[in-house]
Amino acid sequence: MRREEVIRLLGKQKRNFWELLSRWEYRLEDFVTTLNAMHAAGEVIVEDNCLQLSPALQATAPQTLEEGKCPACAGRGMVGTNSQLLQEFQRLLQERPLTTAKYFQGNMDAESVVARVHLMDMRDGLAGKRITLVGDDDYLSLALALTRLPARIVVLEVDERIGEFLCRCRQQYDLPIEYIPYNVTDPLPPELREQSDLFST
Repeated sequence: MRREEVIRLLGKQKRNFWELLSRWEYRLEDFVTTLNAMHAAGEVIVEDNCLQLSPALQATAPQTLEEGKCPACAGRGMVGTNSQLLQEFQRLLQERPLTTAKYFQGNMDAESVVARVHLMDMRDGLAGKRITLVGDDDYLSLALALTRLPARIVVLEVDERIGEFLCRCRQQYDLPIEYIPYNVTDPLPPELREQSDLFST
């Protein structure tokens, strides 16, 4: 059933990892397991950091209705995000490392990341908060740090290229970001337990 859901969601188009995940209605474990199995079988192809079905599966994919998105927010649910923050964030992103299919990376666009920052501030408040991020291929840590509101931002990330990039940004722009190499199959480092006000994956 989960395989059929991937086939339905991808159809004849390309989607990045996060676009596909946002449409997934089942457990994250099922999502990753199904994608890995289909990729290993050659049924899902990774091209230009996007996922697509093999030509054989595309030929048999069911038809679906055309998606409709809100023209004001492009389906994000947030409008009127800070233009100065967006510009600063986009400038830093110009030097980020390229994504890799090895970790199923797929960047959110800068506008969506900044919208997420606004949503986090609206829901929980960012001022003075200690924030831990597990994985950061969208560079949410940079957008959060540029607000100068959180007291501490810890990034747990398996891709050392991302960690090195964040460390360079921290030094160059005096940002409150700490990088710790981390694989999610390992236990959470003891020094981080009960040390966060906000925890995001």
